[in-house]
Amino acid sequence: MSFLAPLFLAGLALLAGPILFHLIRQAPKNRINFSSTELLDESTPKTQSRRRIHNPWLLLIRCLIIALLAFAFARPFFPTSDAPPASAASNVSRVFLIDQSASMSQPGIRELLNGRIAEELESISPTDRLSVVGFSDTSQILISSSEWSSWPPSQRKELALAKLEQIPTTDYPTHLDTAVEAGLNALAQLNESSEEKGIGEIVIFSDFAQGSRISGLTGLEWPSETFLKRVSLEAPGQDDNLTLQWGAWQEEENLVSATLSVLTQTADSQALEFSVQAYRADSKQPLGDELQAFIPANKTSVSISIPLPKEAKTWPLLFELSGDTATFDNQLFRAPKNVPIAEVTLLSDAPISDTREAPYFVSKALQGIDFPQIRLQESLEQSSDLILVEAELSEQNVEQLKDKIRTGATAFVLAKDPNMSATLQALLEAPEIAIQAATEGELRIGDVDFEHPLFSIFSDPRYSNFAQIKSWQTPRISYPDTLDYETIASLDDQSPLLIETSLGTGKVYIWSGSWSPEKTQWTLSSKFVPFLHQLALSSIGGLPLPENSTLSSRSRSSYSNVLSSLPEAAGVYQSDESFWYAFQMDPNESLTVPISEDDWDKLGLPDYDSEQIAQVTRSIQESANRENASILEERQSLWRWMLWIVLALLALESLVAIKSTRQEGGTPA
Repeated sequence: MSFLAPLFLAGLALLAGPILFHLIRQAPKNRINFSSTELLDESTPKTQSRRRIHNPWLLLIRCLIIALLAFAFARPFFPTSDAPPASAASNVSRVFLIDQSASMSQPGIRELLNGRIAEELESISPTDRLSVVGFSDTSQILISSSEWSSWPPSQRKELALAKLEQIPTTDYPTHLDTAVEAGLNALAQLNESSEEKGIGEIVIFSDFAQGSRISGLTGLEWPSETFLKRVSLEAPGQDDNLTLQWGAWQEEENLVSATLSVLTQTADSQALEFSVQAYRADSKQPLGDELQAFIPANKTSVSISIPLPKEAKTWPLLFELSGDTATFDNQLFRAPKNVPIAEVTLLSDAPISDTREAPYFVSKALQGIDFPQIRLQESLEQSSDLILVEAELSEQNVEQLKDKIRTGATAFVLAKDPNMSATLQALLEAPEIAIQAATEGELRIGDVDFEHPLFSIFSDPRYSNFAQIKSWQTPRISYPDTLDYETIASLDDQSPLLIETSLGTGKVYIWSGSWSPEKTQWTLSSKFVPFLHQLALSSIGGLPLPENSTLSSRSRSSYSNVLSSLPEAAGVYQSDESFWYAFQMDPNESLTVPISEDDWDKLGLPDYDSEQIAQVTRSIQESANRENASILEERQSLWRWMLWIVLALLALESLVAIKSTRQEGGTPA
């Protein structure tokens, strides 16, 4: 028998009470004097050398009552073979985080990685749970917990190692903070999928280079009973790694020079020699001779100039560095500069020279945009990417406008008064649209969809306050339910300010109100020019093709609207329209020296401590044993039977005490 609360067994000490009570013989309380004994002297009672227990059966009943109460409060139970299984505290929920970033392409790291993975797999017991996550600047599941569980226990380590040996590295940057967050999420899913309790362990396999992003780890809320283990993979030649960075073009009379920087992370006491060769990236044709140079002693960088033909600015280029051990970051790609042209047509009743009206401010704002190049025009007869409409149009002009929109153009209509109702009705083929006359009063911009491309640049909290922008004499527009549109921004009275709808392959935006400074603060606000810039970019399909963009998951998604297929690696590529564009490896990946222990300790993450893990394991095991004991005790409920027996014994004790009193003619013992 075991007890859930054994301290209550101390109540058995109370058994001494009734035993002592029954050993003491009570003197008669009521004395009756007889006349025949009045002349006799009173004698002192003789003390017996041996005490005798009075009413032993009554004593036995009372002792049983006390003993049963002590046992009942101690909550006894019998351990049985069909008891619920104890939570195996020795079982560990593990998540392996495997670095697949560009710096993991250093020579020798793959062999180190495979060996350390094999070591960690050897420490896994058949009952442990495992999930493997690969990461760079994003994360993806390599081996799910369900896949691990589906494998035969005797083959799990071999199958996992065989699969992980094939995982490729990428050209993406290292975000350790993203990886740890993904590991915590995977660990939470492992724990949710199992009723067993145990410790959690996140194991990171990485070179932990100084170029890794760790800012998100500061102040990270870490769950209890979860530990972080770092498996550091240090490749030879980390300290003297060289890398190339683009500088600028230098124009000369008959040629141009490409200015590059060659950098290393740590200053060496001796000069570091290297060479750079320029190629046409499309044909790998060398351009000139290989340039020999060196980084001076105790320096970390040097600037070089590579002379090239003048036409080289229009070619896709590759610069290749040699002279160091790690060659993963020794290539620099450069595409010809592509400056797209956005043809903007402005249709308005007011002349552009009128400083009180919207066309003047729109034209000034568009002229200040360098990228894309803006070509402003005032007629629908010319080709247009973006048409700004601030005037009532004739039926002929409306049909011309609709034809342009159907073929991919963007129209932005300023519905400044009820006179433009007919234009909107004809343009959207929705006769139910009505522009109500403006009412006096002040309105402000209310809700804004910051996920929309026109407002995404304002999503940062520093720039997202639109509530201070006022407007006056703003008309209200009622849109029919049959019109398929999206509200992008609204006024503080919840009426639509800006909506978007489609027509063919083009888009139509409708703004409620005028952009005249006399009627709105929007035109003179700091957000007006960036908004027009985004509008111009969206009209030509989004961002222009990059000539030297850093490769990352975020940068790839930025060009999803203008590229039919997105590159997976650094290099020079050609679009469907035969335009060249280039993506570079993140320069931070070249910072291959490991993060110092002091910098890592400042993050406040839990260190992997075997003694602490053993202590937590014991604590979990004890907690599991208590939980199972509580389940058994509740299932058996022996204390209930003991209390029923106590009630029966109390009744029996009363009967025995009454009978004893009658026999002795006094109070019960």
